[in-house]
Amino acid sequence: MTARLRTAGPLLVRASTAPDDLPIPVGLDPATAPLTDLTRWLRTAWTHDGIREAISVASPALADRIATVLPSPNTSPQSGPEPRAIRRAVRSLAIYLIRWERRSTPFGLFAGVTTAVPGPTTSPALPAWRPVARPDAEWLRLTSSALADSADPAWHQVVTANALAVERDGRLLLEPRQTDDGPGTTLRDVSIRATPLVRAALTAARTPVDLAVLTERLAQATQADDARRARLRVLLAALLDQGFLVSSVAPASTAGTGLDGLLTLAGTTSAPTRAALARIRELLGRYNAPGGGTASSRTALTTQLREVTPQAATVLAVDTRFEGGLTVPPAVVREAERAASALLRMSTEPFGAVRWLDYHARFRARYGTGTPVPVTDLVSDAGLGYPTGFLGAPRTRPAWRQVTDRDAVVLNLLHRAALDAKDEVVLTDADVTALTVGDPDAAVPPARCELGFTIHTSSPEALARGDFQLGVTAAPESATSLTGRFAHLLDPGDQDRLGRYFAAPGTAPDRPLVAQMLFRPRRASADNVVRVPVLTDHVIVLDEHYDGPATRIGVHDLAVTGDDEQLYLVQASTARRVVPVLPHALELTSRTPPLARFLAEVADARCTVFRPFDLGAARTMDHTPRVRYGRTLLAPARWILHTAQLTGPGPWWDRFDAWCARHRAPSRLVLTQDGTHLPLDLDQPLDRRLLEHLAAGRSTVEFHEQIPDGDGWLGRPVEVVAPMTPQDPPDRLPPSSAFTAWSRTTPDDPTIDMVRQSAAGQPLPDRAAEVGGLLRGGLVVVRIAGAPTRFDQLVTDHLPRLSREVAATHPHRWWFTRLRDLVLPERDQYLQMTLNLHSPKAAAEALPIIARVLESMAAAGVPSEASIHAHHPRTGIFGTGPVLHAAYDVFAADAIAAVEQVRLASNATGMVPGRGLGLAAASFVDLATALADDPTAGYQLVLDTVQHTPGKLDRDAIEAACSFADPTADHYGLRAAGGDAVADAWTHRRTALTTYRGHSTTVPTPETLRRVIGALWRDHYARVLDVDVELERSARLIARRAAQRLLALQASRRPARQMSFQMAGEVQ
Repeated sequence: MTARLRTAGPLLVRASTAPDDLPIPVGLDPATAPLTDLTRWLRTAWTHDGIREAISVASPALADRIATVLPSPNTSPQSGPEPRAIRRAVRSLAIYLIRWERRSTPFGLFAGVTTAVPGPTTSPALPAWRPVARPDAEWLRLTSSALADSADPAWHQVVTANALAVERDGRLLLEPRQTDDGPGTTLRDVSIRATPLVRAALTAARTPVDLAVLTERLAQATQADDARRARLRVLLAALLDQGFLVSSVAPASTAGTGLDGLLTLAGTTSAPTRAALARIRELLGRYNAPGGGTASSRTALTTQLREVTPQAATVLAVDTRFEGGLTVPPAVVREAERAASALLRMSTEPFGAVRWLDYHARFRARYGTGTPVPVTDLVSDAGLGYPTGFLGAPRTRPAWRQVTDRDAVVLNLLHRAALDAKDEVVLTDADVTALTVGDPDAAVPPARCELGFTIHTSSPEALARGDFQLGVTAAPESATSLTGRFAHLLDPGDQDRLGRYFAAPGTAPDRPLVAQMLFRPRRASADNVVRVPVLTDHVIVLDEHYDGPATRIGVHDLAVTGDDEQLYLVQASTARRVVPVLPHALELTSRTPPLARFLAEVADARCTVFRPFDLGAARTMDHTPRVRYGRTLLAPARWILHTAQLTGPGPWWDRFDAWCARHRAPSRLVLTQDGTHLPLDLDQPLDRRLLEHLAAGRSTVEFHEQIPDGDGWLGRPVEVVAPMTPQDPPDRLPPSSAFTAWSRTTPDDPTIDMVRQSAAGQPLPDRAAEVGGLLRGGLVVVRIAGAPTRFDQLVTDHLPRLSREVAATHPHRWWFTRLRDLVLPERDQYLQMTLNLHSPKAAAEALPIIARVLESMAAAGVPSEASIHAHHPRTGIFGTGPVLHAAYDVFAADAIAAVEQVRLASNATGMVPGRGLGLAAASFVDLATALADDPTAGYQLVLDTVQHTPGKLDRDAIEAACSFADPTADHYGLRAAGGDAVADAWTHRRTALTTYRGHSTTVPTPETLRRVIGALWRDHYARVLDVDVELERSARLIARRAAQRLLALQASRRPARQMSFQMAGEVQ
């Protein structure tokens, strides 16, 4: 299979720094070994300089505990530490040492980072490593806060509005953030009354502004005297204190060490504080210099940090870098690309996650295609909110997964392996094809994805000659990244290459704007994870201060639009697509603010979901064998232990050994728990006791296999992360006409303008007026639930009767559509009727009449369970103002045509062959000729809109469409089939479309015509038949055949009806 992905940017290599003489006490059982043996080992291990320093960096609390439990030589046994404390310390230290020796995950001094490039393997050894430290994020936060409290009042503080603040029910609210300041601290909502002055202050601070300047602007706008100025300063102080305004006091996540900002702030404080911070910067420079990362220099640095801010639990964050790069054979890179491409091809969600499929469908149903909806309005409670599964989403229940044909293929492969007593499933290209969901050519790959893998080989020489296999260890969500977290450890050249990996490809002026998102995690304990230098030319700042060179894109300048296939995040002021990036791997569901997660995901929402190999319905099986493709282990063998199976008499280990024998589990396993992995050798007493301890209290325990002899390349655990991009990324541009419908302007100084509007009693700009609402504009939307097989009867009999009843007192126009959830087909189906009564008063008066008709329908035993919904005009497609009202007339005329078509299609004597499909296709052609300048242009519009697709179509439907679409002699073919009422309705509809097009002040572009006719076709099909993508596609292809034939008839200048009989045999 040809690889669709290629490596881009530097390969990130993560390797353990474990020394060769690591004294792991594999023969000791921490629970039963004599205390003298445990204490002797603990003392020996703690004399190892490398161990003591690594533990002191990673867990100062454990280092203090070990120092406490180690008795001095003169301590008597009676006065020594408790035995339980010694055993606990031994167990904790042993876990750290096992992870150090057997894993490559960067953490403190346990593992380091470097980069690699394809090339011949020149050296089997890793280069030397050194630590790189930064003040911990908690220390920075507490120190900056303390400095701000003691700063000179005349200090010029720069503030920015917090983009995470939302307005609801007259109050501004902020999502809670766990600060971890101490016990008893809980997540709390923050809110403040959304007065005009508060709104004005936050609007004026959408870009960084000096607090004094902001105060003066507001004071001038309100003509404030001294007393009101004092109250204004109190208000702004409250906004700062509660987080609605973000101060330049707190260092940004892009600020590196953060010390420069603190020293600037300290310029307004006492001299001793300035001297202490300067001393910290000096000590930090010494520690980070080559050869400077010693225990004594770290101790001096941490001591100085604690003197400045003693209340910080953690004061120093340490990472490790190797002082040189590596090379990996090109064959390894090609194999990784092939494996990643296979994973992408076998994705269970090739067209986006189910939550985004559902969201896209709801977006199209409410706003239509091409409508730009401001992000802040879209995710509000008045909009669609957040997708299912997001924090604060209106739909918190995850979408249920359906068993698919792919699940059957996976289960069959696993069953065959079990029958053959094989330990692995070897996938062929044919298997990959069988595991492919949907049309792979129609799937859009994500802009970026990353593959983490290990290289298993017996020696560097074996690797050089191509004797290796890869093991996939990570395939993170495309919205996140494993690379940026350690960008500060890379050389400038590698940082530039990483930036190019995130950048949009090409040099076209309309290429997407790639913007790095800057925000604080919902929990302060994760602040170090997001500390990444700016790697892109643009940034989206949510809730922190940024004053760097990258161009800011404000959240209020972002909108979401969409077409039939994709959602797009766009910058409203430039109409350019925006692609936000998270250059780190912060957990998205609970640690990331929901707005940040939404922005990170929406740009690629309908792209293929890249993830590890998905076992599908087999994911809960007790055992699954490894899955191999080529030379890559896509998934290791896996076992799930239900601990209830081990209950009973006798030793726990006897029952566990019996379980291992039954499930053919080896002694070398990797325990996966809470997102971490602990390699274990269950032949050793220490490892067995650690497993029993870690499994206690859990209902299930998951194990993965260890690949033996896998560290032959560098003699230690190594993992490679390969950033990748598509070979041929598709052009994905938002609909160009989408920006004709929204023009939200902001004055140069919005503060004065907004405050003056409020003071004069003028309403502020209301986006809701643009997107509709309940009874707004006199539009009543009635949604009737029922069996779709009954909908035709409702369309032909009961909806017209309902309209007549209302029209007796309230003139109106009406239209309807069928609603069906294609993402979750088990949901109810609806018939939706919209009545345009032209005023909210008339709409309200019509409601009792509607209710009375629905009651009579219930008495007659037809579907009548109804609800009233808000109307949301699709302004992005059909326009605004008079143009939109003309579109309403088109909808009403098309609804009348649809009613007559349903009646005709259900008349067996009028037309049996092709039923309604051919009539719907003919109606498509008629819609196009009415929208275009003339019939010829209309036929060409059909050909331009519907691309030829090979395949078999219903011959009877084709013949019916060609006959009915022929306009000769006032649609002779249609009228001859009993379609007089349909032909008359089409004539009325053409008049409405001519009027609609006449309202346009400019000549519509071909793209605009294609988008409008596509929307009209979709609406029409949902009226006459159903919501069915495949059948609608067939109707479009049949319409294309009819348009081709009618064009040929016109070209021949012969009577169309006569020619249709001559050409009847040409259609295959």
